Amino acid sequence: VAQLTVNSYSWGGKIASTGPCSNMSGGAERECLEREEDRPVSSTEVARPIQESVTNALVVKP
Repeated sequence: VAQLTVNSYSWGGKIASTGPCSNMSGGAERECLEREEDRPVSSTEVARPIQESVTNALVVKP
C-alpha cells in the first residue's frame, strides 16, 4: 500500500505543476485561472486531498 501511495503522489508541488496555467504569468495566467474555475471539477481534483492525507499518514509521518 505504501509503495502504491508513494508512486502516485506528486512530490514537486507548484514548481512541478503540470496544470494548463503553470507556464503563464501576469494577465494571461489570471485569465486562464478564471477559465479553469468555470469548468467542471474532475475526479482527480476531488481525490487529491484524500490521497495526500493517506500518503502523509501512512508514509511521511511514520
